[in-house]
Amino acid sequence: MCACQIVIAVVNPYTLVVLVFVVPLFVYIRKRYMTSSREIKRLDSVSRSPIYAHFSSTLRFLPQRDVLTSCCFRESLTSDLRSVWVSGLMTVRAFGAQDAFSSQFLRMIDDNTRCFLAFMTSSRWLGFRLDFISSCVVFTTAILAVVQRVSFGQPARIPLAGLFTRCHLLISTALWSVMS
Repeated sequence: MCACQIVIAVVNPYTLVVLVFVVPLFVYIRKRYMTSSREIKRLDSVSRSPIYAHFSSTLRFLPQRDVLTSCCFRESLTSDLRSVWVSGLMTVRAFGAQDAFSSQFLRMIDDNTRCFLAFMTSSRWLGFRLDFISSCVVFTTAILAVVQRVSFGQPARIPLAGLFTRCHLLISTALWSVMS
């Protein structure tokens, strides 16, 4: 990323004036995004853990106490019978609590989906801001290259102008990947 900025500064030093205004804007947007993103990710994690706990408790294997106590008094039964397990799902069905467990699970899923949607929305918010600012910088540097040629009569460096435009696009891509 530093190499791209050096190429830009060598080809057209006037673009550094634009970067002086843009870099603090990038820093401000990054700071604002990181504070909200950290909290949203925390909410996502906090809302996800009850889903896993609920799911595992529903499918967990629990020892069936009455079978174990009745088998303990009979020595003729094998040890395999003493380790009879009944699943949590069978327990839920036995008590007729399918609707309650299902609605509770769906409510937890909805809460987690809201948090995930908030995270994706904030990520898109950052992406839009970075893309818009990067597009403005690319446009401004392209205009500065034309103005430099027309106003100052300096020789046209068309291939280099294309190179620094590409470098600006690489910088915006690098910023997006770092902040995601």
